[in-house]
Amino acid sequence: MTTSGFYSAEGTILFGCTAMSEEVLWCPEIVVLYDAGAGVVYLEGDYETYQWYFNGAEIEGATTFFADASEPGNYSVFVTTADGCATLSETFGTGVGDEAPTPPAMDLFPNPAGTEVFVTGATEKPRFFDLSGRPVSVDAERRGTQWRAALQALPAGVYLVVSGQAHARLVKQ
Repeated sequence: MTTSGFYSAEGTILFGCTAMSEEVLWCPEIVVLYDAGAGVVYLEGDYETYQWYFNGAEIEGATTFFADASEPGNYSVFVTTADGCATLSETFGTGVGDEAPTPPAMDLFPNPAGTEVFVTGATEKPRFFDLSGRPVSVDAERRGTQWRAALQALPAGVYLVVSGQAHARLVKQ
């Protein structure tokens, strides 16, 4: 099981008798992932609430599926689900010599970008988020092995681009 929720089991014995267990709430382990290239820690999956921690202290405003991890140290996240799970992840350490798994490569060109950016290595349509974790609307169309994203409507700033497990930081001029 990978999704939190209420689960039960039903069993039937050889003579045809059937019994149902009581429902139990199951909450999966929360695994923090790290993208050194984008300088972020992140989670896959959807949760109701997020609160990230750095070296045990709450990171103010870090309440989305990712958090800035540009400072070496220990990161963790507390999440809740609609089912009632409330789970604190294991601590994930970043720093010199990290052997963190590297997510698939995704490249943005040009970066910094003006009115458009081309995304290569995306396994699915790229999604764009501002640094508060809010999704921003960007028109993206597939062109062969890459995506072309129109950025005219975005104000200048820094954005996180996500496709599958790949993440990249985009600077919009």
